[in-house]
Amino acid sequence: MTDTPVELIGIDDKTRLEVRNRRFRCIKIVAVQAVVLLALAAAAITYVNWASEAAMAEFLRNGEPTLSAAPQVAQPKQVASGPKQQCEHR
Repeated sequence: MTDTPVELIGIDDKTRLEVRNRRFRCIKIVAVQAVVLLALAAAAITYVNWASEAAMAEFLRNGEPTLSAAPQVAQPKQVASGPKQQCEHR
Protein backbone atom coordinates (compact mmCIF):
# COMPACT_ATOMS: atom_id res chain seq x y z
CA MET A 1 0.00 0.00 0.00
CA THR A 2 1.08 3.56 -0.62
CA ASP A 3 0.56 6.66 1.46
CA THR A 4 -1.74 8.16 -1.17
CA PRO A 5 -5.08 9.40 0.21
CA VAL A 6 -8.13 7.42 -0.81
CA GLU A 7 -9.55 10.34 -2.79
CA LEU A 8 -6.50 10.54 -5.04
CA ILE A 9 -6.06 6.83 -5.82
CA GLY A 10 -6.01 6.33 -9.56
CA ILE A 11 -5.34 9.97 -10.34
CA ASP A 12 -2.07 10.68 -12.05
CA ASP A 13 0.36 13.37 -10.96
CA LYS A 14 -0.71 15.81 -13.67
CA THR A 15 -4.32 15.73 -12.52
CA ARG A 16 -3.28 16.19 -8.87
CA LEU A 17 -1.22 19.20 -9.87
CA GLU A 18 -4.18 20.66 -11.77
CA VAL A 19 -6.45 20.20 -8.74
CA ARG A 20 -3.92 21.92 -6.48
CA ASN A 21 -3.48 24.77 -8.97
CA ARG A 22 -7.24 25.22 -9.26
CA ARG A 23 -7.61 25.37 -5.48
CA PHE A 24 -4.73 27.82 -5.21
CA ARG A 25 -6.29 30.07 -7.87
CA CYS A 26 -9.63 30.01 -6.04
CA ILE A 27 -7.94 30.92 -2.77
CA LYS A 28 -6.08 33.79 -4.49
CA ILE A 29 -9.30 35.12 -6.02
CA VAL A 30 -11.11 35.04 -2.67
CA ALA A 31 -8.16 36.75 -0.97
CA VAL A 32 -8.05 39.52 -3.59
CA GLN A 33 -11.80 40.04 -3.28
CA ALA A 34 -11.51 40.29 0.51
CA VAL A 35 -8.72 42.86 0.23
CA VAL A 36 -10.72 44.92 -2.27
CA LEU A 37 -13.80 44.74 -0.03
CA LEU A 38 -11.82 45.92 3.00
CA ALA A 39 -10.24 48.74 0.98
CA LEU A 40 -13.64 49.94 -0.26
CA ALA A 41 -15.09 49.77 3.25
CA ALA A 42 -12.16 51.79 4.62
CA ALA A 43 -12.56 54.36 1.84
CA ALA A 44 -16.29 54.70 2.51
CA ILE A 45 -15.77 55.14 6.25
CA THR A 46 -12.99 57.68 5.66
CA TYR A 47 -15.20 59.65 3.26
CA VAL A 48 -18.15 59.71 5.66
CA ASN A 49 -15.93 60.91 8.50
CA TRP A 50 -14.35 63.58 6.30
CA ALA A 51 -17.72 64.80 5.01
CA SER A 52 -19.23 65.02 8.49
CA GLU A 53 -16.21 66.90 9.81
CA ALA A 54 -16.37 69.33 6.88
CA ALA A 55 -20.10 69.89 7.41
CA MET A 56 -19.59 70.47 11.14
CA ALA A 57 -16.77 72.94 10.46
CA GLU A 58 -18.93 74.84 7.98
CA PHE A 59 -21.83 74.89 10.45
CA LEU A 60 -19.63 76.22 13.25
CA ARG A 61 -17.96 78.76 10.95
CA ASN A 62 -21.29 80.32 10.02
CA GLY A 63 -22.31 80.87 13.62
CA GLU A 64 -25.86 81.52 14.66
CA PRO A 65 -28.19 82.94 12.02
CA THR A 66 -29.44 86.48 12.43
CA LEU A 67 -33.06 87.56 12.06
CA SER A 68 -32.27 89.24 8.74
CA ALA A 69 -31.05 85.89 7.41
CA ALA A 70 -34.29 84.16 8.42
CA PRO A 71 -36.79 83.63 5.61
CA GLN A 72 -39.57 86.19 5.44
CA VAL A 73 -43.11 84.88 5.85
CA ALA A 74 -45.61 86.46 3.48
CA GLN A 75 -48.78 87.90 4.91
CA PRO A 76 -52.04 86.35 3.65
CA LYS A 77 -53.72 88.29 0.87
CA GLN A 78 -57.24 87.44 2.06
CA VAL A 79 -58.66 86.38 5.34
CA ALA A 80 -61.01 83.45 5.17
CA SER A 81 -64.53 84.51 5.97
CA GLY A 82 -67.75 82.67 6.33
CA PRO A 83 -70.41 81.80 8.81
CA LYS A 84 -69.01 80.83 12.15
CA GLN A 85 -70.55 77.74 13.56
CA GLN A 86 -70.44 76.68 17.13
CA CYS A 87 -69.25 73.18 17.85
CA GLU A 88 -71.20 71.24 20.38
CA HIS A 89 -69.03 70.37 23.34
CA ARG A 90 -69.90 67.41 25.41
